[in-house]
Amino acid sequence: MAKLKFGAWIPTYAWSGKKTDPKNMRRIRESIVKCEKYGIDVWVIDPLLSAPGLYGNAWLEPLSALAYAAALTSKVDIATGILVLPVRHPVLLAKEISTLCHLSNNRYVFGVGPGWYAREYEVTGSRIQERGARQADRRDHRGGDPAPL
Repeated sequence: MAKLKFGAWIPTYAWSGKKTDPKNMRRIRESIVKCEKYGIDVWVIDPLLSAPGLYGNAWLEPLSALAYAAALTSKVDIATGILVLPVRHPVLLAKEISTLCHLSNNRYVFGVGPGWYAREYEVTGSRIQERGARQADRRDHRGGDPAPL
């Protein structure tokens, strides 16, 4: 029978508003350490840009934040609650994920989605209208294997 697991979304923002606050990194570290202590998987999300009116925070890059989590943990899984796949280059992403899997002893859970914020597509040189096809293209590089890239 499958074992029920719990995960906690860690708010990995660098700062809120216009001011840097070193307490945020301390909170992120404490949250990750508590997750390890209680067996709760660590999840992060992938806002590339701040979205005015929804979240006004500057977020840390998710795979780098998970590398930090991998260094602080040894038992819990680390995961992207979604990684906006269509705005990422597939070869670079494969290298980043391979590195993260290596650093975490294969504890990374690859959660992806197509994204929704048009501005993130604009700044990466793509168009939001192409997101479905771009996401399918990136998934196709796995060769049908359900395992991470």
